[in-house]
Amino acid sequence: VLLEHDPPGGNANATSGMPVSGSVVIAAGAHSAQLKLGVTSPQLWSPDTPALYTATASSGRDFTRSTSVTFGIKHLTTSGSALLLNGAALYIHGVGDDYTYMETEAPPLDMGLYRERLLTFKRFGFNFIRLHSHFEASEYMAAAAEIGILLSPALPMGAKNGSAHCARLDLAEGIYRRTWESLILKYRNNPCLMDYSMGNEYYGMPGRPSFPFRESFYDIAKRLDPHRLVIDTDGCC
Repeated sequence: VLLEHDPPGGNANATSGMPVSGSVVIAAGAHSAQLKLGVTSPQLWSPDTPALYTATASSGRDFTRSTSVTFGIKHLTTSGSALLLNGAALYIHGVGDDYTYMETEAPPLDMGLYRERLLTFKRFGFNFIRLHSHFEASEYMAAAAEIGILLSPALPMGAKNGSAHCARLDLAEGIYRRTWESLILKYRNNPCLMDYSMGNEYYGMPGRPSFPFRESFYDIAKRLDPHRLVIDTDGCC
């Protein structure tokens, strides 16, 4: 496994540090193995300095088979009502992105288009985007990490038992759970994710029932991504 630092914005003159590497032997019959690599004085990711790292795992006798993952290192926590990013107060300048693609109808798979879209948000001073009831395409998420915009995606669901949204909540729970798990596993290495939201407008008020699986879904998120913030709902009029 080779761990390398990607200078923000592709700046080759930025301080990148030395690559870190290590190896592990996978036992016969085993399907996985663990390897821990330390990064001395890592450059932390933030909207102002979106530092990224690439980990490349190679296998085989000649190491010709490989796969890579890009990730960032940050520390996001809370102190009372304040958000702290890498130990400093984080001030959110946010906007909503509601899955609107008038030109293509479906989300495009062109990272260049997402870079242009997100850079426009950044030029207007936004450092945070709420994704209404959806997780975006991988290219969108990668562009947000590269440009430096925090995202709050939400599980796409309508789980009001007995309503037109969900006539059989008992059957829907398994679908929602598998979707929740797969989305977290897919995107948990991306530093742009500020939190995971379980859905939209489940506030426990008349007409807006509480999210029905919030305790178990919270446990799932913390098991798969222990250091990420998790909220049971977002958005309200």
